[in-house]
Amino acid sequence: MRIIYYSYWGTYAAYTMAALHAGIYQADSLPEEEMIFAQYELCRRYGRQAGNLIYVGLDNRLREVYSLGCRQHAGMVIRAIQNMAETFKTGDTLHFISAEAEEGRLPGLLQRLRFQNLRIDEMVNAGVNKKLFALWFRRSYGPCLKKAQQAARTVKDGIV
Repeated sequence: MRIIYYSYWGTYAAYTMAALHAGIYQADSLPEEEMIFAQYELCRRYGRQAGNLIYVGLDNRLREVYSLGCRQHAGMVIRAIQNMAETFKTGDTLHFISAEAEEGRLPGLLQRLRFQNLRIDEMVNAGVNKKLFALWFRRSYGPCLKKAQQAARTVKDGIV
């Protein structure tokens, strides 16, 4: 089974939930600042991509965990991935979990600021963007954790 967390942006809530599911982020505390800023860099690099699976890791039952950005085309992207798996007869069960409700509006603002930074001095705004991301991350961590734990229980119990 492959577990795919998806949202408009594949690197914000979807990645956070996938990292929690895979055990990269621990449930009992926020990750260290360097891990938070490593995710910020991931968002900077891959945030605008849609339809690309980002491999996050293996969960405790050795199932592959991914994050996926879909933009507003979640249904189409999910069907495409399911049809590819069926066409190429991978034999894997795909379990999609939405992270859209945990994302909020700040990731969209950060992505717009990122592209504004290409025209404005990157050094001036990079610190502001990092602080905004850290604020979003700290606020979203609890809801992402709760949803990831619920999803892990659902997948564990075999409910799809």
